[in-house]
Amino acid sequence: MNTTANALLALATSPIMAHSPEEVEELVASADAVVINIDTLDHFFTYFVIKAVAPAKELGKPVVPDPVGAGATTLITRVASHILSLGGVSAARGNFGEISALSGELGKTRGVDTTVYDESAAREIAKSVARKYSTMVAVTGGVDYVSNGERVHAIEPEAPSVEELV
Repeated sequence: MNTTANALLALATSPIMAHSPEEVEELVASADAVVINIDTLDHFFTYFVIKAVAPAKELGKPVVPDPVGAGATTLITRVASHILSLGGVSAARGNFGEISALSGELGKTRGVDTTVYDESAAREIAKSVARKYSTMVAVTGGVDYVSNGERVHAIEPEAPSVEELV
């Protein structure tokens, strides 16, 4: 968490990594966006992140869950799916295994790693999960796929120039 905060500071943002339910409404009110990294759940953190979605939705703040480890455990998958089902989520991003788990396809995640990456399936997974939760979804991998449930865009990595390789 500290490394993430420092990286965000280096990008000229003002991150707050918080877990206390008593401060969630105040933090959401002052935030520009609510980014939820779902990977180290306990009952306090689960309550906190679920409680953060309603005021963010009310105030029109972007909510972006990162379902880290979805598919690795039932708890992470269930909490990530629940957050998305609350509505008001602006976008969700994850690797192929994590987003597949949100569509109900388990067994493609081990820890935070995807065990497979099927490029043709990634397009359809992005589209179906975006449609299921009425949000934008990004499936990351060799080629990233972003969908709003109707259209799918591929984001391919740029090949480095010869000068960059030398």
